Amino acid sequence: ESAIGMVAKSHKTAEKCIRLLRKKQRVRAERSAKHWPKLRPTVFLVSWANAQELVTFLEAAESCPAQVVVLCDTNSNRTRAAAQRWSRDFTVVKCIAVTWDEAVSAAALLTVQAA
Repeated sequence: ESAIGMVAKSHKTAEKCIRLLRKKQRVRAERSAKHWPKLRPTVFLVSWANAQELVTFLEAAESCPAQVVVLCDTNSNRTRAAAQRWSRDFTVVKCIAVTWDEAVSAAALLTVQAA
């Protein structure tokens, strides 16, 4: 939180995060859109284990502009290469990070750019 200068929310699984995002979408849809300011992109830092499910949802969710940093900190070069290839299919994925520090730095940079 100190690195990005704002409060971070964490979720144990992609499913729990998606459930919250869907709830927010419903609330926005129920209220008049003219009362809501334009949304700036939300920055997500996602583990490789949760990336496939969450990124697929975020790519399809037009009402939730997103930028994603995927943390792929496995020791396998093959897994990292697979993550890089996979990320090319998703415009919301901005970075595949291989260390926690790299992921936090990328998320902080995206947060500043989105503000």
